Amino acid sequence: MRPGAAISFRLEASAHVTVSTLVAVESDGAAECRFTLTVRRGTKTLARTSVTRRAGESAIPVHLRARASSVVEIVLAVESRAADVWASWGSPWIGIANPFVRSVWRQARTVWDATGLAGLVAEAFQRAGAVVSDARGDAYVRWLGGERRARSTAAQARDAIAQWAYQPFFSVVVPPKREGVAGERLERCVASVEAQYYPNWELRREAPVAAALRAAKGEFVAFLGGEGELAPEALYEVVRALNVQPGADVAYSDEDRLENGRRCQPFFKPDWAPEYCLSRLYVGQLVVYRRRVIDELGEAVEERADSDAILLHAVERTSRIVHVPKVLWHAFDEPVRSALPALQHHVARSEHPATVAEGPRPRCYRVRWRIRGEPLVSIIIATRDRLHLVRRCLESIETKTRGVRYEIVIVDNGSVEEPTRRYLAGCGHTVVRDPTPFNFARLNNAGATHGRGEHLLFLNNDTEVIDEEWLTALLELSQQETIGAVGAKLYYPDGRLQHVGVVLGLFGEVAQVFRGAPGTDPGYFDSSVVVRNYSAVTGACLMTRREVFETVGGFDERFAVDYNDVDYCLRVRRGGWRVAFTPHARLWHHEFATRVRRVTDARRGLFRRRWASEIAADPYYNPNLSRRHVDFRPHA
Repeated sequence: MRPGAAISFRLEASAHVTVSTLVAVESDGAAECRFTLTVRRGTKTLARTSVTRRAGESAIPVHLRARASSVVEIVLAVESRAADVWASWGSPWIGIANPFVRSVWRQARTVWDATGLAGLVAEAFQRAGAVVSDARGDAYVRWLGGERRARSTAAQARDAIAQWAYQPFFSVVVPPKREGVAGERLERCVASVEAQYYPNWELRREAPVAAALRAAKGEFVAFLGGEGELAPEALYEVVRALNVQPGADVAYSDEDRLENGRRCQPFFKPDWAPEYCLSRLYVGQLVVYRRRVIDELGEAVEERADSDAILLHAVERTSRIVHVPKVLWHAFDEPVRSALPALQHHVARSEHPATVAEGPRPRCYRVRWRIRGEPLVSIIIATRDRLHLVRRCLESIETKTRGVRYEIVIVDNGSVEEPTRRYLAGCGHTVVRDPTPFNFARLNNAGATHGRGEHLLFLNNDTEVIDEEWLTALLELSQQETIGAVGAKLYYPDGRLQHVGVVLGLFGEVAQVFRGAPGTDPGYFDSSVVVRNYSAVTGACLMTRREVFETVGGFDERFAVDYNDVDYCLRVRRGGWRVAFTPHARLWHHEFATRVRRVTDARRGLFRRRWASEIAADPYYNPNLSRRHVDFRPHA
């Protein structure tokens, strides 16, 4: 919504009305925006609330409750003098307390269509990494309109290709007609290969696959099973990416589905995310492999070897994997084949024992890595007074933790209330006194020096453990040599999602994806219900190995309140480790129950200067999901 814009809803109610919405602001400058949320009947205002937000600050919820009767109007408005400031509202939630409501959202469909709210909500959720299209797919249709206008033509592609120093030859393997694969679809797949803008390819249709490979001449190989078709610029875009990263051994792209001749359900994927791959095998059908990698697989590539098995064999041999953030594959159907056998064979080949089970949704899986040895976890909790919070936190740990050795180090930041002091003195855990002014980074660093564990778990005092396996789930990942930090799934007390991961670049800075969504929301392509990679996780529940913590220098104490957790995760990634989120460690989080959040310009400036390049390009957040339009034109 731009300055001066407003959206109104009319509904008929006979009781209290509760309105909740999420507000975010973006601007090239430091302008402020004022938001108003109003409930009125006719010309009479029943309730009104306003909030002012600076551009770039994290999104916040705005709530309003009013007693309604008859027809009322709810108005969301944004006010600003700066023309370059705009605001996005998350999907408004309107609830009515009385069960005998005669009619709710009487004119909802009319308003939805007439005001363009569908597109507004779709864009807001795109920016939060949640939903890319509304129920009818209109948002994606509009996005495709911009894509088609900017898409390269064959002539433009030829001009660009002529400037490339690297023009590899491709062998595209498509099976011949066989039982179980519709002939028409196979021929459509073949036709899409023949329509490629990039000219250096051959089509191999021998059976079995091994025979096709023996005859193949390409430096790169793509296996297409006939379950979809290529975009005409597919190989062109892959080669363009290979000219930027000529050492890549594997390349994959984004994709969507064809349904009744219409493109829908786009999957805008992250860059290479190993933990997400094991949880969902998200890479998809269009995968291009360097021939050398395929030759190394030997018997793994045979007539019955499926695409999942080939992918998992390949990524065991190379980490040079490039993601092309363009929709280059159009699937005919959702995949129905289970990848469980391929994953089971993959973990069996690993040096670390693990089991694999079906996940909570189709094509989702859970790899459970066996805990090696008997490591000690130091749980570090900074607190000050608020006895009800810290007691609840400690009791939930003590009663619900199973199968992991742990110790608790409490850093008391100057508690003055006598009940708290008495409780901490007799709680049976290590208590470190630190009465200096509040600095969350320093308190955690101090706690780490008093802990004895090989793993450090930084935990807010306003959290509460839900499941017995929470610590095991974190430790399964923290023990992996390639993972440096692990975060948990946090819920607000009312059951909504509070944290499943942090992405960079949203609202010009950082954001927690799916924040405020229903607790059962699976997230964008199951991102909130499976283990996956993010650029950062919240420090409210963050596990890291001591060796990693000491190598990167702990938390930066210049970030006394905000950014210290994200900054830590980014330094972990800079050190060569990955950051992972697990939905299997679940906790309640009474966010900011102890401290009032204050973000200073100095800390924000330091964070933005230090991580400007990372904010501009988060590898785990696809650029197609941002507000910026992706350039589809060819580049030399």
